Amino acid sequence: MQSVQNQIPLLKAIAKGIQWQQYLDGGRFKSVQELAKHLGKERAVVSHTLQDKSNGFFCETKRRVCFYKSLFSIADNVRKIAHILKNRA
Repeated sequence: MQSVQNQIPLLKAIAKGIQWQQYLDGGRFKSVQELAKHLGKERAVVSHTLQDKSNGFFCETKRRVCFYKSLFSIADNVRKIAHILKNRA
């Protein structure tokens, strides 16, 4: 197993990819080309960071991040409902 220190560049790339994808999904940029121009990077670099299909790790990690965000959102809503019901009793 790699040390956390050795994984920092990979984790930074994953964070960039997630942020960049959110920019695209949110409409801040209309295309990868436009995003790349804004970032001052080659389109291929941005595209690779977004897709990273070389080992599937980024895609799997992004899926897990979305899944965990959903779980936390559900748990938060359950707590809110429980609080409301408790106050009605």
